[in-house]
Amino acid sequence: MADQILDEQEVDFSFGRRRDLLPKWIKVFIWIFMFFGLMVPVALFFGVTERSFGLSLYGIETNAPFSPYGVLVLFLFLIKALVSIGLWFEKDWAVKLAIGDAWLGILLCVAVMFVLPFIYNSSGFNINLRLEVVALIPYLQVMKRIRGDWESTQDTALV
Repeated sequence: MADQILDEQEVDFSFGRRRDLLPKWIKVFIWIFMFFGLMVPVALFFGVTERSFGLSLYGIETNAPFSPYGVLVLFLFLIKALVSIGLWFEKDWAVKLAIGDAWLGILLCVAVMFVLPFIYNSSGFNINLRLEVVALIPYLQVMKRIRGDWESTQDTALV
């Protein structure tokens, strides 16, 4: 099924824009994570004023931005925002960072699903399936597939 989804993502390279290499569903996530990147300062403000601010990504949840989990989630959102900005503005480094971001997300999801239940669940082992993996695996495959074309296409962005 993933191959079918990826095969439908064929792109016309006649314009030579790197952004044209990205499937529409990735472009949607780019805008979502750019917005979440803008929310990081808001979360930090809530943390400084000692107010609760719900943060969650890959099954890592907290209401305290300055807790270890809060700092981790904010850092992950910053990475995702940086990747989104890089992809949208067609930066040379964007696809390499996106591949690293995808691997990091997959590893964290696997850890949250299979490692953390052993550490924090005293009543027995419970698997918490993370749906983020359903998007991260095709995202990784797309980024790996377009990497060569991305690197061979000139940076056309102004920013």
